[in-house]
Amino acid sequence: MQPELVVEKWYDMEGRNIEGHTPLLHAIKQYEPHAVKSIKAFIQAGAEIHAIDKEGQGALHCALASPGGVQLCFSAVPETMLDWWAPESARAVDGFSGYYHWCAQKYDTENEDYAKHYSDEGLEPYPLLYSDVAENDEDGALAKNQLVIDHIYCKDNWNDEHLIRNPIQVLKKGLRFKILALLKAGYDPNLLDRNGRSPSHYAERDGLWPQWSWALINSGFMLDEESGRWVKASP
Repeated sequence: MQPELVVEKWYDMEGRNIEGHTPLLHAIKQYEPHAVKSIKAFIQAGAEIHAIDKEGQGALHCALASPGGVQLCFSAVPETMLDWWAPESARAVDGFSGYYHWCAQKYDTENEDYAKHYSDEGLEPYPLLYSDVAENDEDGALAKNQLVIDHIYCKDNWNDEHLIRNPIQVLKKGLRFKILALLKAGYDPNLLDRNGRSPSHYAERDGLWPQWSWALINSGFMLDEESGRWVKASP
């Protein structure tokens, strides 16, 4: 998707595809490097941020729904299980090595052309949890502004080994900025889907609470313990 082309050609920002996704909802569900740029472009072009799809999911629900083929990686599933669930094209080599190579290829995680859209400069550290966690952080890892992306070796379908950025970490970092863009545009983080589930429910279910809370806190929200709702922090 080229967001400039969509906007310049006067595509209907509220038009729907077969899944009931507007251009904005479609962009939100993407995990390629250009996703955040597309989201920002469509919001600036006047896209309705609170649109919902045929499943009754809003933008944040769509953002927190793990991308196809990597759901298990986003949750706390042992890597030894990945071989059972990996896409067929990732099974040409043993174990999860081929899985990571497949993921890096599918989601283009080595592409740094859009790096400026994923800059942590001026934002709170990752993972931003709560003060009692930060106080017990002996090695100072929470003081780092950048989410550390590990480099790993993996094999392709010809058993050639490559050193790449961990694609799951790259995807999780990208997710933070998709959420951040929506929240800064005024999206309500407490909206429920058709089944009465909040984005917080999705984040907890899929092991994405650190990404979710980081974006919320960097958008000026805090969790009201009594109501369980995210509210704007007082200036």
